[in-house]
Amino acid sequence: MPQQLAPGSAKFSLHIDPTASWGTGYCPALTRKNGALPPELSAFDIQRTCQTAYDIVHGDKLFYTTNEFEFCSMQSLLEYLVVLPSDRRNAIRSVRVKYDYLGAPVAAFLMLAVCYGLGNLTLDISGMTNFFDPGVTHFSQAPGYTQLTALRGLKSVKLDFGSRGWTLIDDILARIERAWVSQDKALSEQAVLQSLQQLEADINQKTTQPRPNFPLISEGQLRFAMNQARVGVWGDTINNALTPPSHANIDLSLQHEHNTTSRINSMATPISQPALSEEEQWQVLDRTNLASWDV
Repeated sequence: MPQQLAPGSAKFSLHIDPTASWGTGYCPALTRKNGALPPELSAFDIQRTCQTAYDIVHGDKLFYTTNEFEFCSMQSLLEYLVVLPSDRRNAIRSVRVKYDYLGAPVAAFLMLAVCYGLGNLTLDISGMTNFFDPGVTHFSQAPGYTQLTALRGLKSVKLDFGSRGWTLIDDILARIERAWVSQDKALSEQAVLQSLQQLEADINQKTTQPRPNFPLISEGQLRFAMNQARVGVWGDTINNALTPPSHANIDLSLQHEHNTTSRINSMATPISQPALSEEEQWQVLDRTNLASWDV
């Protein structure tokens, strides 16, 4: 879960446990087992081994292609995508985000339209009960729904409405008169579940259509979206962010865009702290890398 280090900052740290409390500037404790980082951070270790390995990790954007990026709000998703350079943003394959209609869903979904490598999108809709009021509201009225269903080229969109304790289904049933005291409560739950599954199918029917060879959004729409981000710098210009890569369906695992001129010096510098134990040396290097890692 990328976390912005400070308001307006273009630097993000890694928040590994989304269930733990955290605040601005939090940097997680890194725990190694047998000298190795957790799998989601393994790209840091691989690129330390030698220049060739670094070139592969950096050129093929392994950190972005192999991880699922999770966000606790649409606003945090928006800000992360805005500060990313286009080549990194286009390398992202999987995103999970809480769909909060009071955040910036319109702008966030517009930014997802210029994530040209995005394949899988998971939306936590557990807080969207206001758009499932039978006979009153419908999910299609939710802010950002139009921009969501305008996405193309995805492999799947999954709706997550909770699996523990009180879920979205419970919230919906609570708005249906006598649903909780009905002898057919199980049937009511099944009916709501089928409705949610149909909604997911309808969204997928649109978003899995082939992506055209031209941008899905206009320059004005992208500018609007990027202006909604509370960051002091953009990762790229409007034109560069809007321009699709040369191939509509990018597969960075087959590309080798080795860039040896932009490596991070701290990753290439050998450890020279003889007074520290091996474990302490790893911790120092991990902290150095995360402190210098921009988005």
